[in-house]
Amino acid sequence: MQWWRELVRLPETACGAVLVTVARVEGSAPREMGSSLLMWLDAQSNVHQVDTIGGGHLEWVAVAKAKQMLTDGHTSCQDLQRYSLAASLGQCCGGVMWLLYERLSVSASARTARQIAWQRWQADLPVWRVCQTGMSSRWLPENDANEVGLCQENSQFAYRQRLPAPGLPVWLFGAGHVGEALVRALLPLDMSITWLDNREEVFPADLMGQIRMVHCDVPEDELCLAPHQACILVLTHDHQLDFRIVRTALMRPRPFAFVGMIGSRTKRASFVRRLQERGVTADELAHLVCPIGLAGIRDKRPAAIAAAVAAQLLMKQAAR
Repeated sequence: MQWWRELVRLPETACGAVLVTVARVEGSAPREMGSSLLMWLDAQSNVHQVDTIGGGHLEWVAVAKAKQMLTDGHTSCQDLQRYSLAASLGQCCGGVMWLLYERLSVSASARTARQIAWQRWQADLPVWRVCQTGMSSRWLPENDANEVGLCQENSQFAYRQRLPAPGLPVWLFGAGHVGEALVRALLPLDMSITWLDNREEVFPADLMGQIRMVHCDVPEDELCLAPHQACILVLTHDHQLDFRIVRTALMRPRPFAFVGMIGSRTKRASFVRRLQERGVTADELAHLVCPIGLAGIRDKRPAAIAAAVAAQLLMKQAAR
């Protein structure tokens, strides 16, 4: 869903945008229906690409066509193409994919409509994309046809897609080196990130606006706002703060999906003893994961820790 985030954030200076969407799949294919890539043109005529429809020869062909639509004002605003991956493109997948090409409006009214849809999507409310012959995509709160996918009749088509809900909610406490590396690792993985710290001016400027950042004096108090399906990650600069956050998270009446803390087994043993002394039960302590990350990865560089924890969360997301 990087294409969706980027589409909503297109600058006012953007000169054009083309969305390429996998509208239908038959057989084996590199991506599923609804996968999209976005290309847009800036004021200096530089072309930018976000996301992928699977790579290989298919994407090379799709990117070339999208670039042509961006730079050639005489081409159609819409096109629907069928590709046989083996026969036409020499790809081993062997399936068939239909790609929908659409030149999107970058007008102020179109940006406003997408912003409204984005706010709804961020609130975990349904958003439908509806595109049909001769009509630009609309972003709607409901689908009046109750159909999903591509419908064709002669030269006419209609494509309807419900945008996938925001990914696994992750509440990450601590904006140090590991916290930043983890946010950057999770950002392309369609997880819904809330990043919290009690220090001022610690959040990287280039990530502003991409995720929810919360500066708060008492971070553990923010946990009352976290959904029960959230994964809580504790990576602060202060062990006492770690303890307060972990204790609050574990003693919540309805358990979180995951409560993880960075640290050694020695740190875990110390925390378990202190938590027991303060009334945390054995059942509640069973939810604490420390150390975090996939077992067997001992590399302590921030990027390596981030990769191990991101893989662990991907497994949680898949189970969800």
